[in-house]
Amino acid sequence: MITVRFATLSDAEDLFQWRNELETRMASQNCAEVVWDQHLSWLTAVLEDPQRVLYVGSCVESDTTNIGMCRFDVDVDGSSAEVSINLNPYFRGRGLAQSMLQESINRFARDRGEALRLTATIRPSNTASVRIFTEIGFRLASEDSSFGYYVR
Repeated sequence: MITVRFATLSDAEDLFQWRNELETRMASQNCAEVVWDQHLSWLTAVLEDPQRVLYVGSCVESDTTNIGMCRFDVDVDGSSAEVSINLNPYFRGRGLAQSMLQESINRFARDRGEALRLTATIRPSNTASVRIFTEIGFRLASEDSSFGYYVR
């Protein structure tokens, strides 16, 4: 069973390690490695921004608590949110990402009191993300040479 909670500054080290892992960087919109001070500034800003929500997922069956993160960036007019997910590399390939993503979406809708249009920007080479997003109802709306743009 997967549960999600709001991220806190105490999650900074895990989030930093996961973000700088090579596979994560290659799938990200920004592939550059992040330095610690940059990461702390980013995390602090996200946690203080009411238009951004960052969850950390846990699996009660695991000996390692945090299995990944899911972020929602609400657009300016509040009509949609871009969804991003990143799993702890230790937990990849175990079939947990889809459950964590769906639980995060459910929690986000409960926390906001409304369901927003959701979007995701995914590199076509990131076949795992393409699969998990499409399996829970996202569809490819458009694409360019670098990314596919999905909606739900």
